[in-house]
Amino acid sequence: KDQTRSEKNADKESGKVVVVFDLQAILPCPIGNASGFYYVYKLNTFNLTMFELQKNQAYCYLWHEAEANRGANEIGSCVWNYLTKLHENHLNSKGKL
Repeated sequence: KDQTRSEKNADKESGKVVVVFDLQAILPCPIGNASGFYYVYKLNTFNLTMFELQKNQAYCYLWHEAEANRGANEIGSCVWNYLTKLHENHLNSKGKL
């Protein structure tokens, strides 16, 4: 545990971009305590959060089941979108990645 924290801190201080990401559990909508909600079809929503350790910045990708599932293609699309934006931001600020 201590070694993991020291590695994480070392990664923060280096010139590398370190990103962790996690797909949150399914978020059913609507949510309510009334018995009427029990019979209502709930729309499942998905949340993929990416967090840059150096900047303490989070990026959330949110979609519902009518748009897409939560498979490898959807996760890959979110990661690709993040990497594309990271590259564009870096080019705008420093000229090269």
